[in-house]
Parts: sequence; C-alpha cells; structure tokens
Amino acid sequence: MQKLFLLFLLAVFPVSGFSKTSVDDMPHWSFEIKGGNFKPSLDDWAKFYSKDKMRQFNLSLAYKWLRQVEVGIGVGYRRDKGQGRLEISDTVGGVVTYENYPIVLFAVLRGVFSEGQWLVPFVGAGLSRVYYKTAIEYQDTVRGTVNGYTARAGVQLLLDGLDKSAASNASNEYGLNNTYLILEVKKSKAKESLDIGGELYSMGLLFEF
Repeated sequence: MQKLFLLFLLAVFPVSGFSKTSVDDMPHWSFEIKGGNFKPSLDDWAKFYSKDKMRQFNLSLAYKWLRQVEVGIGVGYRRDKGQGRLEISDTVGGVVTYENYPIVLFAVLRGVFSEGQWLVPFVGAGLSRVYYKTAIEYQDTVRGTVNGYTARAGVQLLLDGLDKSAASNASNEYGLNNTYLILEVKKSKAKESLDIGGELYSMGLLFEF
C-alpha cells in the first residue's frame, strides 16, 4: 500500500498540478455507499466459519477543502456465522455469530485535475475503532472494542456522461454535482490478542454535492 501511494504521487502530481476549479465553485461534500467482501487476517478463519470471507457494507460522509483532498468519517458492518471456537476469547461452543462495526476517521487524496475527468485514482488512510460482538449458543455474548488503522486505494469512474439528462435532473432537484462508481481495496489492522483486521474489496457509489 505504501508503494502504491508513492507511485501515485510521483506519477500524477508533477505532471498535472492542482485543479483550477474555484474553491467556491467546487462541490464540498461527498457521500459514499459501498459493499464488498472482507477477508479476515486470521489464517484459520475458514476452519471455524466455513469460508474465508464475509460481506461488509459501508457508509461515509466527507468534506473537501481542496478538490484533491477530503477528510471524513465512515461506518461499516460485517457479520459471519459458524461453529467452534470463539475467536476473541478462545472459548469453545456451538453456533457462533460474529459481528463488527468499524468506525473510521480518514483522509483521501484524489487525482482529479479537471471537471468532467472520467477516471479519478485515489489513495487514503485513517484511524479506526472497531466494535465487535461475538455470541456463542448457550453462552454469554462477548463485546469489546479494538483500535487500529486503515489504508486504501482505488478508482472513481464518473457516471454523469452516461446519462446527461439524468445528471442534470439530479443537480437541479437534489443538488448533486457528480456521481461516481467506486472500485476500492482497503487494508485494515486492529489488534489486541488477535488481529480482527483484514482486506476489503468493495464497490459502490459516491455522490458529490
């Protein structure tokens, strides 16, 4: 992830410069909704949960003070169900229901240099706090929190040009400036006795307003 970030800076910024869009004219807010597959860092996850990944969904809200830089907060949810050992407390039991609620404060650097640019690469990093809950059948539910960090990279594909009339209506009726399709890879680390981080491969939509 660090190498990808450095390559992004070296390849894009020296030749492109910053966007000439006025700060007053640019959209300042963005809202994201994404979903994908989360692959836990624990090697033996599939042994207890029958598969090596689970579904995760995320929402986030961010503010831009420059066209290329934004900061925000995101919340997520992931859940899995299996049998055997409770991963957090190492307890043996029956059916295990495992849930995570990650909250992330993040910053994102976007390679956007002109309005209407259809492909926008980005990299980002953040600090996380993961709330977890694990419940074993006929046993007490275990709850807790783990602090960690995240790093991510991906691309945003501008969708406005596919249907200009719909984009215009969205702008007039809802104040939306741009809509993007997002493809993203995120790496997270959150560890106490065990690392409950992993890799998330997701896609979704971003709305600028």
